[in-house]
Amino acid sequence: MKKMISNKFIKKSKDLDIVLDIYKDSDFKKYYDLISQTPSKDISIYRKILDKDDIILEIGTGNGRIFSPLLELNYDIYGIEPSKLMIEKIKTGKNRIFQLTLQNIEKLSLPRVDVVIIPATTICLFSFFEFKDFIFKVKDKYPGISYVYFDFVLPDTFYRKNNIIEKVVIDDETYIYTNFIEDSKVYFNIINKNKLGISEKNLYTFELLKDYFGKNIKIINEYEGCCMCAVEMDGINNE
Repeated sequence: MKKMISNKFIKKSKDLDIVLDIYKDSDFKKYYDLISQTPSKDISIYRKILDKDDIILEIGTGNGRIFSPLLELNYDIYGIEPSKLMIEKIKTGKNRIFQLTLQNIEKLSLPRVDVVIIPATTICLFSFFEFKDFIFKVKDKYPGISYVYFDFVLPDTFYRKNNIIEKVVIDDETYIYTNFIEDSKVYFNIINKNKLGISEKNLYTFELLKDYFGKNIKIINEYEGCCMCAVEMDGINNE
């Protein structure tokens, strides 16, 4: 546990409750809701590359930042999201969101999926092994799938902000947060007056992905410290 807490927060953490799943915590969800309202280029990219005739599956719908506007624009989109708290934030289309996670995609009951999107650098919450396993599982379940689109935080972005303390005020409550790097992991720490929340992330590079997926992967765009990629599923073997 200690290795997941920034040295700058160790003393404070002794008097705080530790939260290991900030996405299911009502206090820290306020922070998540705030940052997810920040305009991002990824929505406009998805609007250009997705086809309204395709059945689209979003991994990690969260509070609907991507899901809701695409649904309003008549994209045939569904989603999976493990947090019931997050699903409850969706105003329209709750029946299109399944309470599942990437690791148990085989339990999804949709008869067809053409394209998968994994926005908001959600992939960083999973190890490279888990991501590879997902690719094979989703290809096995939906052989006609064409692409998996995802983005990840470029390592330089994390290194530039390594152990830098930042703060934000939400509803008159101050949240202090930082990211710090330990080996191939990035730990996000966030504190309010009562709690310390922790999120463990994984460092991804295009070189790592290219070494495994070869010609089946390409870069779609780089923006806001992130890299968006596409895995072409036609060349993926179910082995």
